[in-house]
Formats: sequence, structure tokens, C-alpha cells
Amino acid sequence: MRKVRNFAVACTAVVGLVGMTAGQAMAANVYTADGSGPTGGTPSKPKAATMKAEFTIKSDGGDLIPDVVKEYTITIEGGRLDKRVLAKLPKCKMSPLTSPVQSADQCKSTSVVGKGQLSAAIGTPGNPIDRNGFTCTLPYNLYNLGDGNLGLFISATTQQCPVAVKQWIKVNVKHNAAKRTVSTSFVVPEKLQQPAPGLFSPVMSASFQLSPKYANIKVNGKTKKMSTTQAIGCTDKKRDVSIKFVTPEGVSSTVTKTLPC
Repeated sequence: MRKVRNFAVACTAVVGLVGMTAGQAMAANVYTADGSGPTGGTPSKPKAATMKAEFTIKSDGGDLIPDVVKEYTITIEGGRLDKRVLAKLPKCKMSPLTSPVQSADQCKSTSVVGKGQLSAAIGTPGNPIDRNGFTCTLPYNLYNLGDGNLGLFISATTQQCPVAVKQWIKVNVKHNAAKRTVSTSFVVPEKLQQPAPGLFSPVMSASFQLSPKYANIKVNGKTKKMSTTQAIGCTDKKRDVSIKFVTPEGVSSTVTKTLPC
């Protein structure tokens, strides 16, 4: 296995290049959320679905680096991630989150159940965004861990970021049957929030997609081909896609986009 330089160690080498000046009075983050999913379906008669969500994080001070967000919770109404189907699909074992070498080479491509992309700025929150070499595009895959939760693996090259990034993040999945919602939540490792002393990498935007993968499972004594991702309808015919953001200081903000369901 080819080793990739640790993101935190590699970023230390570029701290002096970023122009580390203290930002002006810290501006507040401004968040937006969006998403999509098919209409229809019920809990007893679900439809195969592709579920999408996306968000942006900007500074209210203009084109400035936003504050770091450490924790995200993405909730989609009218959706379900069927753990019975996930249990039948190929599984992946994450590398230990503290391991200096992170890899997804041990995972079969058939264990991928979703994908997405993050974009991040490198520098100090409150300072101008330097788009000439100090931003990162961080594509990732979502893997089936086999326990109903997901593993998010970021894999970015030096063409996408000043240093290569290989990092696992554990994604916890929860359902609320009464509200017909599925939620995915994760905490960003500290070495990605702040890869070097005085150097931060706040996320500016992200996209998130879960796609149908199929397996045969027994439902009421009959074998049916079911999808991992399902549309189960919304109680009020409206789909709320909400995203909760939590900063390292514990400041919590939630934004919601309402769509047809």
C-alpha cells in the first residue's frame, strides 16, 4: 500500500505561505440547504429513491473564510435507509480514525452506497479566501459498514488540494418513524478542522447523495427485491431537508429547505 502524507503534517509546511494574519472581528456563518428526492411511496409500500442534499457555508462579512464547523446532521423527510438491505450487501471495514495511514483499498466497490464532494478553504477564519492554491476539492464515497451506519472516505489528490487527503469519517444513521425522517450525522476529525497550528480548513460547500442498491429480503414471508434508499412519503406532502451545523464552540444552527413530497 502506498502511504499518503498525513494531512496535518503536510499542511504544517504551507502555514507560512498562507499569510497568517489575524482576521478582523469574527464574522458569522451564513448557511443554506437544498436537496431532492422522488415523490410518493409509503412506509408499507416504499419506492426506490436517490436522496440528495447539499449545503453552503459563507461568511456574512463577504468573500472571507467562514468559521469551522465540527459536526453536521443531515435530515431528509420522506426517506429511509433500509438496514435490512444494507445487511445483505458487501461490507467495508474502516481504517482506525487515529491511524496515520488511511485507506479504502480494503473495500470492494460494491460496498459503495453513495458519494459526494466537499470544498474547503485553507487559512484563518475571517481572512480573505485565497482561491489561488489555498482551496480544496474533496471528493468522497459512502461505504456500507454493515451495522446500519456508513463510512465516509475522502480521497483527494494534490491536483485537488495543496496536499493529498485520505481520511475516514464515521457517519451515524438514525430514523424517526413517526416523522418519516432519516438522519445522517458525523463529526469532522480535529486534524481536518485544524490541520496545523494556526491553520484551519473550513468547509464552504458540500453535496451528499445516497443511491439505490438492491438485495432480496423477506417481507411478510415473501422474498422481495428491495432498495437501500427508499421514498416513504411525507405526512404533510412536503419534504423538509434540514441540516444542523455545530461549531467547535458549540454554536448550533439549523437551516431547512421545503420541497415537494
